Amino acid sequence: MRLPAALALTGILVLSAACASAPASTTPQPAAAPATPAAMAAPAPAAVNPVGRWTVALTAQGQAFDFVMDLRHVSGDDYTGSINSQAFPPMPINSAKRSGNAMVIKITAPTGDEATINIVFEGDVLSGEWSMPGDGSRVSGRRIVQ
Repeated sequence: MRLPAALALTGILVLSAACASAPASTTPQPAAAPATPAAMAAPAPAAVNPVGRWTVALTAQGQAFDFVMDLRHVSGDDYTGSINSQAFPPMPINSAKRSGNAMVIKITAPTGDEATINIVFEGDVLSGEWSMPGDGSRVSGRRIVQ
C-alpha cells in the first residue's frame, strides 16, 4: 500500500516542477491604471454666496420651530444678520464664519446660553445641526430672498 502513495507523491512533484519551468503566458495583460495621487482629489465645490433671507426649521426643547434668518456679508468670510421668529424675540447673530459651503453661526439663545449652528449650503438649500448646553437638533432650510 505504500507504493501507490509514493507514486502519487512523485507524480505531484513532477507536475509541479513542470509547471514551474513552463514559459510564462504570452497573452498580453492589460496595463495597470496609474495611481491617483491624493493631490489630484476632486476639487472642492465653489463657495455658495449665503447672503439673503432663509427659512429655517429645527427642534428646540422637543418642539419644532421655524424662523427666518437674514444673512449679510461683512468682509472676507465674515457675515452678520439676525434670526426672527414669532416664538421668541429677534436674536442678532454674534458671529458667522463661512468656509467654502459651510458656515458656523453663533447666537445668544433666549435662555442666555450661546448656541452654535453648523450648516452647509447647497445652492438655495441648507442643512446641518445646532447645539447649546442641553439641547440641539438637525437644521434644514431654504433661501427665500437673495
